[in-house]
Amino acid sequence: MNKVVLLMSFCFFTVQLSVGIAGSLDTTFNSTGPQPGTNSTTVSGFSTIRGIALQADGKLVVAGYASGYFALARYNTNGTLDATFGSGGTVVTVIQTIDLGNSIVIQPDGKIVVAGSSASGSTVYVALVRYNTDGTLDGTFGSGGKVLTYGGAAQNSAAFAIALQSDGKIVVAGRVGVGSSANIIVVRYNPDGSADTTFGTGGYGAGIVVSGVGSTSQAFGVAIQPNGKIVIAGIATIGSTLVFLIRYNTDGTFDSTFGSGGIVTTAVGSSSQANAVVIQPDGKLLITGNSAGNLLLARYNTDGSLDSTFGTSGISVTLTGVVGRALALQTDGKIVVSGGDPLVRLKANGSLDATFGVGGVATTPITGFVGAYGVAVQTDGKIVVGAEGGSGSGTFLVMRYLGGANIVNVCA
Repeated sequence: MNKVVLLMSFCFFTVQLSVGIAGSLDTTFNSTGPQPGTNSTTVSGFSTIRGIALQADGKLVVAGYASGYFALARYNTNGTLDATFGSGGTVVTVIQTIDLGNSIVIQPDGKIVVAGSSASGSTVYVALVRYNTDGTLDGTFGSGGKVLTYGGAAQNSAAFAIALQSDGKIVVAGRVGVGSSANIIVVRYNPDGSADTTFGTGGYGAGIVVSGVGSTSQAFGVAIQPNGKIVIAGIATIGSTLVFLIRYNTDGTFDSTFGSGGIVTTAVGSSSQANAVVIQPDGKLLITGNSAGNLLLARYNTDGSLDSTFGTSGISVTLTGVVGRALALQTDGKIVVSGGDPLVRLKANGSLDATFGVGGVATTPITGFVGAYGVAVQTDGKIVVGAEGGSGSGTFLVMRYLGGANIVNVCA
């Protein structure tokens, strides 16, 4: 007689409640360090983080500069430096005389791209560097892993933001020129680092678009819509300083269906600017920055009009003395912002989330904290922040916070 064995698999959901409340430090992150929940690392001399990104395996990669050169670090999921990356977990890359890394993105193949600026004498270039997964330079990209782009004006160009298209092309946004001559620069590169000749018109070179809003303007944020259109955000001067957004078609021309001829400007208070932009799953655009020294968020509909369901007529101004420099979205629609305070969380409607920290603000004093420049949400809901530490002496400072209950699907 044949015996039939019936194997039964039971699946259930469990809610993992971490010690502490949402907005408190995750003490399992670098648990043996001087302040569990944080990791402060001197890469080389004065060091500061300017952007962060999460790998598919959960490791955290941060980028910025150390002693005036591009610098990166990678952390294991437990908050310790990843010794398999670079030299003991850190990388320093010399391009020219002064090299500042400002933004980072990780490709689907795991390669890491950092954008910023590189100076040689009085000329400053947009700089792009790509790294292999072990932190070595990617020799298949540009010249030995490095690409320099000269905007051709006022001897000063810099990228402050980077985004990756679904086709592998790389878009950076920033500034060309300084002071009263500053304008917006957007550059698109092919996956091998060469200039994309299908992007840009106006005589600035292949792959380059230079735009101006008001008397001066520069871009600090960039995002790619699912249809390939490019959205940038930053600061412009039209009498006073204000927020601007521009949406470009895939060829670099202004998208006339957005705002007025592709441009939106928003004045909030006596002065305002946008430092980051993200695209929500519903296509709405969310920016953060500051208004006269107060935390600013604004949300726009897909046509560039302000979203009246957010804040007050599309604008949320909270927290005196706080600057928003980076933002990320949780899967439940809540918004996390880092900047002058390590971390702030708001509801999807733009109001502060009272279930997070104290009144929406993570209030744990962070040893050596100067300012935050990057934020990301892990798949388990925990929130990582990249900052400058060292109380002014300059260190790479990373922190991880509890986001609340973590819901996990468990099968046995």
